[in-house]
Amino acid sequence: VPDLPLGFNILFAGNLGESQGLESVILAISKLKQFAHINLILVGDGRAKSDLIDLVEELGLTLNVKFYGKFPIECMTAFFTKADCLLISLRDEPIFSLTVPAKLQAYMSAGKPILGMLNGEGNKLIIDSKSGLVVNAGDYTGLSQNMIRLFQMDETNRQLFGKNGKDYYDKFFSSKICFER
Repeated sequence: VPDLPLGFNILFAGNLGESQGLESVILAISKLKQFAHINLILVGDGRAKSDLIDLVEELGLTLNVKFYGKFPIECMTAFFTKADCLLISLRDEPIFSLTVPAKLQAYMSAGKPILGMLNGEGNKLIIDSKSGLVVNAGDYTGLSQNMIRLFQMDETNRQLFGKNGKDYYDKFFSSKICFER
């Protein structure tokens, strides 16, 4: 797994498709030009990748938004460990409100703070677990404000978000718990 750039690294891992609403994430980063040390790291591939690269170039964000390409699932833990926080986003569509994305459970198990921009069950889970900061799908202004809040937060509070997520995962989602249920 390659090193991440110096600074505060927000990691998105997974499909770079239309459903993820990543253009709104790029717009959130574009509002942070005065925070040169906040980086968005995108690990994965998908149909929207070339459009996202074009948007990053158009907005002059190539120093702060990095595309790392696709890696095997076994590498994700190493990426999660190196990141300062983990990002989950989905488009504003009713179908995405009904379930908790598996990615959110993986993020919680990593014990890192979570930044979310999604509706429904995933949004509620981040709030209920106290595992991070979340806004509704498409709210890139709110997401940019949460990026700043998390960046400026002291390490103890960031670690508490991560611990809360891990504890919640262990209590409700670990394979042992799910098997027993």
